[in-house]
Amino acid sequence: MSLRMLASGAAALAVAASTVALAQPSAQAAAVPQGTPITKVLDWRAGHGDATAAGTRWLEQGTAPYDRPLVVKGELRNTGTGCSSVWIAWQRDFVSYPPEKQATQCGPGAAPIAYRKSAPGTLSSATLFVCRGERDTQDCGDRVLMTNWGLG
Repeated sequence: MSLRMLASGAAALAVAASTVALAQPSAQAAAVPQGTPITKVLDWRAGHGDATAAGTRWLEQGTAPYDRPLVVKGELRNTGTGCSSVWIAWQRDFVSYPPEKQATQCGPGAAPIAYRKSAPGTLSSATLFVCRGERDTQDCGDRVLMTNWGLG
């Protein structure tokens, strides 16, 4: 076996070892209990027509090192006579997943919003929006990004 082959094999082994080390969860990440917030808790607000929704959002430590469930808590308030609903939709790369209804309030009053779901993969984002009605997302307000954490 030549010295060149040995050096090449040693370099490949070093790269493989560093790759394995990077893939392992850090001791700090392993110390974070499941369900613990791992981002800042941020306020959010959305609305459309006679309805407004507001609350807080954060990411939690999930069951695996890279599992980070999005948690959204809040309330939908309606001052009109019709129905309004809160929806959350995920996007991953160029794929949009169907929106999921989280709360509906028909007539004046309030409905709680309690959402917890892991992202469908890396490079995912979620948006929340308020729509008139309770069946579809045809008449809706602006979407609010739920997975933007900013700096610090």
